[in-house]
Amino acid sequence: MKRWIIPLSVISFSLIIVTQAHGQAISSGVAIPIPFATTDVAEGTLICSTTSGYALCDQVSDPGLFAVVVTNPGAEFTSDQPSIAVLREGNAIVRVSTANGVITTGDLLTTSTNPGVAQRADRNGYVIGTALESYDGTDGEQVGEIMTSLHIHPTTAFTDIRSNLLEALRQGLAAPVLTPLAALRYILAAFVVVTAFILSFIYFGRIARTGVEAMARNPLAARKIQLTVIFNIILMGVIVLVGFGIAYLILVL
Repeated sequence: MKRWIIPLSVISFSLIIVTQAHGQAISSGVAIPIPFATTDVAEGTLICSTTSGYALCDQVSDPGLFAVVVTNPGAEFTSDQPSIAVLREGNAIVRVSTANGVITTGDLLTTSTNPGVAQRADRNGYVIGTALESYDGTDGEQVGEIMTSLHIHPTTAFTDIRSNLLEALRQGLAAPVLTPLAALRYILAAFVVVTAFILSFIYFGRIARTGVEAMARNPLAARKIQLTVIFNIILMGVIVLVGFGIAYLILVL
């Protein structure tokens, strides 16, 4: 009987530690350390990546949006150097204001001119994620905190489909640093578009050549041959549009 006392005690102690750790954790996800000028940064502050290092985000829809500061993550990597813990995916507290209107559950959040503070997004650009709570501060200068589902990405939800692809490309080119996944998406999208153009032009060249040769051999069937060429030109346009559609889905999903 005694031989079970120590193992059971260890298990009980481990469960207590795990329960306490999860009870204290406000954010979910794995935090990573980044070098920063000071370690005294409030939880929920938005951090942007710049060409000179990391800094507080201070412009609307900042393409350098990188992560949010967390103090009690569910798990984190540590560093021996002075750093702050940040989170890019998961649920976390985010500092917000009503500078761009009242925030309701489900709204997309983006950066603002108030350093490190988020606001409701109402135009295309980089967003930090989706608000899981509402916030209706008394004025635009007041800063509050709400739980947010983090998913940093460029959104094109505020324009029509025709301009979404170009908007996504513009936002990607404006970002000073791209994550490996984002870079892969742009590479794949560019490959799909270029391939669609090449295939369509090759197809058009063959159809145009064979059409001219057919009319030369059989002038009486010129009308039917012309209709066939027109049909194939339309088909070429469809191929290009499908390529753009696939590229759009790669970038925004």
